[in-house]
Amino acid sequence: MEESASEQQSERGANHFKNRNKKKKSAGKRFLQNAKGFGRKNSFGRGAELEQDEYNYFVEILEAMNGLEDADERSTMACNVYEQIREKEIKTSSNQLSSRVLENLLGFTDESTLEHLMEVFVENFRVVCCDKFASHVLQKMLFIAVVRCVGGSQPEQEEDGPAAKKMAKNELGRELEYNMGQEFGEGHRKVCGKFVKKVAKFLLNNLEDFVWDSFGNYVIRQCILNLAGIAEQKISKGETSVVKRLTVPEKWTKLINEFSLRLLAWPQFADLPYNEFTSVLLQNLLTSLARSEDKFQLAQIGEKLLNESFLKEEPPADDEPEAVQLPKVFQHDSSIRLLEVLLSVSSEDFLKDHLFKQLFQGKIVLLSNTRATNFAVQKLLDNIADKHLLELIFSELDAGLEEVLQQGHTGVVANLAKACNRLSCQQGKLIKLLLDALHCSDATGEKLLNSVLKLMPPEVLAKQENAPIHLHGSVI
Repeated sequence: MEESASEQQSERGANHFKNRNKKKKSAGKRFLQNAKGFGRKNSFGRGAELEQDEYNYFVEILEAMNGLEDADERSTMACNVYEQIREKEIKTSSNQLSSRVLENLLGFTDESTLEHLMEVFVENFRVVCCDKFASHVLQKMLFIAVVRCVGGSQPEQEEDGPAAKKMAKNELGRELEYNMGQEFGEGHRKVCGKFVKKVAKFLLNNLEDFVWDSFGNYVIRQCILNLAGIAEQKISKGETSVVKRLTVPEKWTKLINEFSLRLLAWPQFADLPYNEFTSVLLQNLLTSLARSEDKFQLAQIGEKLLNESFLKEEPPADDEPEAVQLPKVFQHDSSIRLLEVLLSVSSEDFLKDHLFKQLFQGKIVLLSNTRATNFAVQKLLDNIADKHLLELIFSELDAGLEEVLQQGHTGVVANLAKACNRLSCQQGKLIKLLLDALHCSDATGEKLLNSVLKLMPPEVLAKQENAPIHLHGSVI
């Protein structure tokens, strides 16, 4: 389920998005400076080799794009650039510098230019899907085709939180705003819809070839998300921020269903959660199925993951106590992240009767104290809707809350407090346990308040008078 931008901001700190945007801008400047440096050394970019005059042309275009906010000016630039590369589209898309330019201008092309590009890419799907740079142009082309196809039939809707008001300031936001606001012809919208279907069908028919390739895998993932109407902004270090949810045709959701059925039928399905690429693919598939409200497919994937993959037991590592017998899902980062997504999209009954009972019950304290797995406990607490289930979790954490705080896994305690508040139960008991864990049950006034806000016992605070307020302490 989707986090609002305000919730993300409270979790990450007030300046998170501001600092991230600064980093993105400086990264863009570094890319331009590096491109100029390569040109001076007669090295004309990674990937397909460009002629010197071609390379210099794209350096100039990239420099001119910086600060070019006007959509009409970008549209004029896009048409001129794409006219320059006519009959060299694939080669130009396969160079690091020129692919960056083409990707950022693609959303501002006119109808005939985009239709020509789609024809060229359809004829070269196999080449571009696995190319380090051309694959990014293909992803952007698919996204623009999706937006243009369905943009004219979107219901009025509010943006996703206050941060979305600044959406148009980033690349994806400008493209969305431009393409959602343009009056494209019905014929063009149909051509875009056919392109979306061709991409999806090609990927379905070649799933085995592309799923293990880092670039092909990413194209598949973006295709599945786009088919569900999920528009994503690419952000560094694995983060993603959803800025728009589009209403899409029912026939597109059937294509998502086909991806699901193909993967479910794979003999190696049980191994998919333990590979970084295929785990993220399954995460995106679950997100898309939840978005399209396909409860049947969600249940099928959830049951197969649990029974054939997650419940496998791995022998403990040499440095682990023999008593530790956790299911295989908790032994790998990639599968833990997949489990977190499954917890977010599963039905209440499946979460309570299967995921909790078979994976978490009797292991809550152990999982909460482990760096890699405590986030799964947080996600479980985020998504429970049953008071009895919360009471079971609470009874396990009863004696282990102090240890969890000592480990620094304060998110577990904060999410436990949120769950108690959301379900209106165990709130008084939580307060007592928290005060006992912080050794401040006898404290009063400011000393008590500081211990909770900073999540430190009074005796520790006495030695750290300038300790900052803890984010999770303020949430509690």
